Amino acid sequence: MKRIAWLGGLIFFVIIGFALYSAMDTGVKSPILAEGTIELTPELAGSAQGITTLFIIINDADSPRPMPYGAVKEHLSADFTQPFTFTLTREKMTMMNPDAPLPQNMRLKARLDRDGVAGVDQPGDLVGIVDGVKFGGSGVTLRIDRRIE
Repeated sequence: MKRIAWLGGLIFFVIIGFALYSAMDTGVKSPILAEGTIELTPELAGSAQGITTLFIIINDADSPRPMPYGAVKEHLSADFTQPFTFTLTREKMTMMNPDAPLPQNMRLKARLDRDGVAGVDQPGDLVGIVDGVKFGGSGVTLRIDRRIE
């Protein structure tokens, strides 16, 4: 009788272990919208001092509406001097309209934001834009090359 109870307990733990493994392994993950690097042009290096907030804003390039699809806010530990590697997924983004379909053709904008607050570009912010990024695009280079006056 003890052997049957022991065998039943073992089977129970094997089933629980398998269920936990399956639940963790088969979780739905959103696809990568785009990935690449953000660089700062040398001419703006002095203007970037003290800025530790980076926004990556995604627009559907084929949509007539100007509202962004979503955005990612990154807190930089130091001044932005080295290329920043990014991977955009729905989990990482704050979505403006979560029910909207994933954009197939994107405009990406990087903004070193002086005040660290989301919204429109403000004087002192540094920005760069790249158009024509296809869904799932990799190796995207986004250059911050303009200062908002």
